[in-house]
Amino acid sequence: MAPGADFTMMLTASGKIYCTGSNIDGRCAIGGSITLTSVPVEVNTASLLDTIVEIAAGEKFGIARTRKGLLYVWGRNDLSQTGIDGAVQPGPFVGLTLDTSGLNVRNVSSISCGRSHSLMTTVDGKVWAAGSNDFGAIGAGNTAVTSYKWTQSLVPTNKRFIGVSAGFLVSFAFTDDGLLYTWGGGGDGLLATGDTLSRSTPYAVPANIISNVVAVAIGAEHAAALTNANGVRRLWTWGGAFSPAFCNSTQTLLNTIVFFPVQQTTYSDIKYLSRGAYQTYFIRDNNDIYGCGQDTLGLLGNGASASDSQNPFSYNTASGIGTAFSTTTAKGISSGPSASFAAYWGVSSTASPTFAPTFAPTFAPPPTQAAPPTDLPPPPTNPTNPPPTPTLIIPTTSPNSVPAATTPTNAATPTNAATPTNAATPTNAGTPTNAGTS
Repeated sequence: MAPGADFTMMLTASGKIYCTGSNIDGRCAIGGSITLTSVPVEVNTASLLDTIVEIAAGEKFGIARTRKGLLYVWGRNDLSQTGIDGAVQPGPFVGLTLDTSGLNVRNVSSISCGRSHSLMTTVDGKVWAAGSNDFGAIGAGNTAVTSYKWTQSLVPTNKRFIGVSAGFLVSFAFTDDGLLYTWGGGGDGLLATGDTLSRSTPYAVPANIISNVVAVAIGAEHAAALTNANGVRRLWTWGGAFSPAFCNSTQTLLNTIVFFPVQQTTYSDIKYLSRGAYQTYFIRDNNDIYGCGQDTLGLLGNGASASDSQNPFSYNTASGIGTAFSTTTAKGISSGPSASFAAYWGVSSTASPTFAPTFAPTFAPPPTQAAPPTDLPPPPTNPTNPPPTPTLIIPTTSPNSVPAATTPTNAATPTNAATPTNAATPTNAGTPTNAGTS
């Protein structure tokens, strides 16, 4: 499942895509004649060159990856957030559109969408980003260029990256040897750098702070990671501990900024990680689903509206809801702007709301990619209308003052990340007013 701002995409095991909610600007990919659907409508995939195996949704757009590493996109593209150059093809794309903008989009191995930017990895281990470059979310080393088509992020070329996660203004990527890289908006300490400064160049989180990373997820104010050390799979959280989304059973972390990852819960068999704006979800090997965080409007689905849960609870055994979950096999869980969703083999259940443009991958590494097809149309080489020179925007405001960073005694504050001077630290890491989260 991949919830956007006011729509939700669903992918079946056979590669069919369904969408429910708003279809303005083609964000549901069901053509231009329908503007709203209250029931899931099947997206036309008959003309696709390959089977869809992964989907991701941003605020008003979406992207999909096929089994052979092709990329299809839909919805708004005013900021090139689908990866296609918005100066040449501004969209919107009202149906699934094959991205033929470059050879890099024929070998895609993982995808993620933020509010107005997208991330992907390719089979050669590179990280690519597209869309809005607010606070350096593209990872291109600057904040002056406002938006990008697919551009290679400045991660180390001697590392192989296998997973990504895009937040509101933040980007994460991790390597096949479990190292975490962060960039973009640094508000609430989301970048795990020891401060709240933004960074336009990917920052390597030191291995003595967190290592063995196999999945990451970014909320509005907090971040979460799943690590796998010799089969022991643990949950870590950090950032703004202003809600119970840290899954911490004590009150000591609330109303503070936690600048570095902290291990949470005693569970060592977590296999899937996801999040909402102010929630964290995970699934254990026994397929029990756990959640923690804010319960505004009953979004946690724990049977008690407005009952926040700082300690992670099991949906399978919680009073009043266990019968809906106890006899099924969990596949995943994700949150959108007005509902939370859990997917099962043979069963779908719903609760209510939160904000999450994307969901995190399971702990298993991406599958080996087949060779890309050779019968595709070649990418355009000399467009008749080349994109204009990017507009330079020089902010006139200075960064907001932030609390002094407190560095743990066992982890030195990183010093190898340049501090941008033209990006203000975001003060409203919550859901944007027009977005109502993957």
